[in-house]
Amino acid sequence: SRKYGSGHYNEKILVVSKVEISKDRKEVLLTIPGIKPTWVMQIEYDFIAASGKHTKGLIQNTINTLEK
Repeated sequence: SRKYGSGHYNEKILVVSKVEISKDRKEVLLTIPGIKPTWVMQIEYDFIAASGKHTKGLIQNTINTLEK
């Protein structure tokens, strides 16, 4: 629940500068300048497919390491 855990500290909003979709259309690569390893990260998305279908959601994750 949203009430679990401590308060939020050092929050930052980062902007996605580039989105790449794999040839099989099953993976998305996000380029996010300034991103660093973190214990808690939240990605909110709002997509409109070529078919016109609207998909909105939220991903919560941890980043341990980043590739260059």
